Amino acid sequence: TWYSRRSKMFNQIKSKNCSIVCFQETHSSERDETFWPTALGGGSMFWSHGTNSARGVAVYINKKVDCKPVHSYRDEEGRMVAVVLDLNGQRISIVNVYAPNPSFLANDILAHQNFFEDLAIQLNTIKAQHNVAETIIMGDFNTITNINLDAYGGNPRLYSKSLETIEVIKAEHGLCDIFRELNPDKRLCTFSPGGLNVRNIYRRLDYILIPETWRGLVKTTEIIPAPHSDHRLIKLTMCKDTDRKNIGLWRHNDSINNNKEYNEEF
Repeated sequence: TWYSRRSKMFNQIKSKNCSIVCFQETHSSERDETFWPTALGGGSMFWSHGTNSARGVAVYINKKVDCKPVHSYRDEEGRMVAVVLDLNGQRISIVNVYAPNPSFLANDILAHQNFFEDLAIQLNTIKAQHNVAETIIMGDFNTITNINLDAYGGNPRLYSKSLETIEVIKAEHGLCDIFRELNPDKRLCTFSPGGLNVRNIYRRLDYILIPETWRGLVKTTEIIPAPHSDHRLIKLTMCKDTDRKNIGLWRHNDSINNNKEYNEEF
């Protein structure tokens, strides 16, 4: 049954003709390392296995993508995998994460905070050691960032220390939450509990963070129902640099209009 469900998921992803796919909760093992990339149409795959009933993350790179993997990193918990790619002489780091569930227990909240703090350290290490020019982070962060726009139903909660670290990561690597950037006032949802969901709980827990300088390359963002999963697929479509008719829009940070010194200097 599990392999049947996987096959349906693989077929859906293949139909989208994706270049790079990040999986969370793969429940995978070494025996899957041959089957998965073949079922997805051929290509390279990088793993951090959890157990056959928990965790596990993987990054799939379609064989059509003209790139050269130069480094990969995986943790021991099945929660993070990173691959550094050489794309036309530029090194780009693709990082896939599956954060712990913070719940309402103090130890779970602390584990969530520690995960993002460790992630920040590892990102900086990879960037420095492998001359990474740009970083992309994707995955299940297991947290919302806005109670009004990222949640519906139940008792949504913000985990402030984890969010502070995420903001530090975004600032240090020049990243933006592209789904929120392009849908600033829209309520977004990527997760709802399985079954009947009688409490009508919906959350945005899954993210794609891309370099702010790439914003002008983005064509579409999509949130797509996935078979046999309580999470939805999130898809980002970007045009090639050579396909751009212009470099996009420069956006002024309007919040600094309230800064007296800035206005006087201007």
